[in-house]
Amino acid sequence: MSGTKVYLPGRLTRAEGNGKVSNVLKRTVSKRTIGGALWRSRIPDCCSFIRISESFTPGSLPPLLERTGLSMREMNVLLFLANNPQYDTARDVTEFRGLSKSQVSQAVELLVAEGLVSRTPDSSDRRVVHLSLTEEAGPLAREAQALQNSCAARLLSGFEPKESDQLLTFLERVLENGSILAEEAGR
Repeated sequence: MSGTKVYLPGRLTRAEGNGKVSNVLKRTVSKRTIGGALWRSRIPDCCSFIRISESFTPGSLPPLLERTGLSMREMNVLLFLANNPQYDTARDVTEFRGLSKSQVSQAVELLVAEGLVSRTPDSSDRRVVHLSLTEEAGPLAREAQALQNSCAARLLSGFEPKESDQLLTFLERVLENGSILAEEAGR
């Protein structure tokens, strides 16, 4: 696993000044709401981090993928954009999802051709292109997110709310430690 980057989508922020991804996990939610929407919104991200979600969610996605004609990679890009609107460039998808530039580029091309993603040039830097889901993509993204949430709920079934919150806190700590280790391995 040497050189492996570990990211929790939607939980990292840009380091001030240099524009690079911070190696320290930053919480986007300052106050936890046990059983509330803010708490539940963290579940898919943590499941994604430990790759359990990716092991189980595809089992429920084939009918959706078959119906839409999308590949799992394209669905991952679509879900990334839906779950992390603050990270809206192909570079962000590459950086946070660990996909190669060519994989993301191909997925974006297909999603644009299907009318699910639109490109908007940055007003201040013509080299940057922002990606966003189209209105047509909304129902598909919500359906896929519901499958993610269902998976997360099943993974955490039998846990008391306090236990689930503790688990997520521990996973965030593991993620932070993994980011530090990955950075040290890169030195």
